Amino acid sequence: EDSSLVGGAALGGGNTMKSAVRGPVGSTPPPATWIGDAVDLEFGTDQQVELVVTVRRRDWRIDPRALALEPNSAEALAAGAQLSVAAPNGPELWSLPIAPPEAPAHFDRCGDRDLILYELHIGSFTPEGTLQAATKKLGHIASLGCTAISVMPVHQDATRLKSRKPDVWGYDVISFAAIDDVYGCPADLLDFVNEAHRLGLAVFMDYVINHMMWGADAHVGPQWFLSERTEWGPRPDFAKPEVREYCLFSAELLLTNFGLDGLRIDSTKSIRKMPSGGPDAAGAGLLSQLGTLCRQHGKLAIAEDLEDGEGILQLGGLGLNMQWDMAFFCWVFEALVNPMDEHRDLEKVVRGLEGLSPARSHLLRGRVLFMESHDTAASDRYGRFPAAVHNGKAFMAIDGEVDQGGDAFQKMSGSLPYPTPEEVEANPFAARRAALALVMLMTAPGIPMFLQGQEVYECKPYKWPRGPQMDWSKAESTKGFSCTWQALCKKLTKLRRGFWDDETGNADSSPFLGDGLHVCHSHEGVLAFLRWNEPTDSRTPQESMLQVGLVVVNCTNTSFPSYELGVP
Repeated sequence: EDSSLVGGAALGGGNTMKSAVRGPVGSTPPPATWIGDAVDLEFGTDQQVELVVTVRRRDWRIDPRALALEPNSAEALAAGAQLSVAAPNGPELWSLPIAPPEAPAHFDRCGDRDLILYELHIGSFTPEGTLQAATKKLGHIASLGCTAISVMPVHQDATRLKSRKPDVWGYDVISFAAIDDVYGCPADLLDFVNEAHRLGLAVFMDYVINHMMWGADAHVGPQWFLSERTEWGPRPDFAKPEVREYCLFSAELLLTNFGLDGLRIDSTKSIRKMPSGGPDAAGAGLLSQLGTLCRQHGKLAIAEDLEDGEGILQLGGLGLNMQWDMAFFCWVFEALVNPMDEHRDLEKVVRGLEGLSPARSHLLRGRVLFMESHDTAASDRYGRFPAAVHNGKAFMAIDGEVDQGGDAFQKMSGSLPYPTPEEVEANPFAARRAALALVMLMTAPGIPMFLQGQEVYECKPYKWPRGPQMDWSKAESTKGFSCTWQALCKKLTKLRRGFWDDETGNADSSPFLGDGLHVCHSHEGVLAFLRWNEPTDSRTPQESMLQVGLVVVNCTNTSFPSYELGVP
């Protein structure tokens, strides 16, 4: 009957509520409202008192520099306290106070010319889909002859956060610092890097700052973003010093505290351009700062731009080291996948070999080469290369009314039926064409890259944005076609690195590690080119003659008993 007292709790020391505020019913609460645990709360009365705590909070924010985020739960809100009532609604994520790891020991990675990348997706590389599980399988990558891993994003992803499934690619980030809890913890990432280094593998990481997950403006703060959105999510406003400083902080954290050997910066065109397509000088300036940061630490900065045919991202421009070369993929793909000889255009292949802005003379033509990547090999895009050969063309249906640029696989209007893996594996023509693609990949000037599963002739379909699932029964098989295909990949990596067999060879003299290229024949579907690695200085005495490699590729459907061509 007597309800003249209402308890209003005030936050005391040690995050515990230790005092009560008396006030008449209906009185205005204090302007500052806090949340804490009601521990040892005493009212000093024998009356039964109803304690009413009203919490209205609409501006929850994560700590953008936290290394770990935890999904909300009653347990998290209670912070270990035993509550007899439901916890109030709080943020979707809690920021966990985890100190950055100490910088690991210095790793002396191989030189840029000796790099052979393996694109790895933590969530689908093993059945468990975790960093710990992937760490145990890194020996497989080293055994192929690869010298580096290009890891897809490991930062906290929105889709993984909601589904708790690890096979999502991870490009819808909510933080540039927090490690995705589905994959593991920061210590797991450090263990992954350390084990890769022990095996002689450099580690590059996908770095996604061109957009954040939908709803990130509520979690991080709307002041961080442009009012203009991208089709993938809110776009950070790089004109703001706080945003640029945050990006540089998170990049340096990966390079120093986690010991990464470089960054693969996702969709740099979306950083140097506004969502409307106009130039963003602040974004371009940030890219230049990221390139400088990598160079200062002796790390590699790789751009995924797909629209920079002039090489403006590299020296003579923004100063990054390398960029993904989509043109090489498209032109070699078209020449080898098309079943009709009359539609084969070797001049495009020649342009693909020459590479991005050859007049700028970038090291290794300034590019990373691939015939399969997580983007291109999806079954609703170009598809796995052998499956595309079997089909006679890519699997995506392109919207002809859209300006495709270099990013066509993201603007498709549908996809074609996909063959079964058994159908593709039974097609010897598809295998021969895929072998030619590997030869082109490993002998062209640039840094070659495998996609996980490519080394075992994986043809199973996967769709954006999940997969590709690694089949370890194929990877660990000691017989059958997948074993033969792995042997071919290993021979080609040895050839590229100058190890002609298990005992002899000299990587310093390998013609395929250099920039020298002369296409000496391009006629009637047959392509021939010379490759060499020019010595650094003519004053250095040479113990042996300069090695020159000759590559001859028959792109036709005709088998020639003999073939004559002129060689300079």
